[in-house]
Amino acid sequence: MLVNIHQITEDGLDFEIERPGFVVEEGKESLPLSQVRADFHLEWEDGQIHICGGVSAVMVIHCSRCSKEFSLPVRESFDFRAIPPLDLKFPETQELSSDELEITFLEGEEIDLEQIMRENIYLSIPLRPLCSESCRGLCPHCGRDLNEGDCGCPEGALDPRFQALEILRRKMIPKAQ
Repeated sequence: MLVNIHQITEDGLDFEIERPGFVVEEGKESLPLSQVRADFHLEWEDGQIHICGGVSAVMVIHCSRCSKEFSLPVRESFDFRAIPPLDLKFPETQELSSDELEITFLEGEEIDLEQIMRENIYLSIPLRPLCSESCRGLCPHCGRDLNEGDCGCPEGALDPRFQALEILRRKMIPKAQ
């Protein structure tokens, strides 16, 4: 949804976007979303456009421990400023203050609200999503889901890829006398 900056009045402009769902592309995988809702408030402040609001959705994602698919409700808020296109010349290098990091420069006279919504959904994707804090993951030996019960593999079994390191460790640690 595109909004022309000239539509923003003194009182500001409010928008709500609701989607039954859509797919966000995440690298090679797609991320299905349902119940997507976003609210926006746009207003002029000192020649800049203040954009604030929030986005909420329910994403279907895989647990990083057990690989099961689960639904994760997310809520992300945003608050930043946009500067309309101007013929400004900036130095090639300039250190920015923390306030200046929250400013974006518009390339045209339209603001893409759906792009802001998508960016904030990307920001809400956890690095290591978990279906629950108590998720036990998969057995490193047989691959069984440990949330469904124990697999019977020996508990202290060493991963065969680390056997050479275990031999080295035994040589370095003197035997107890």
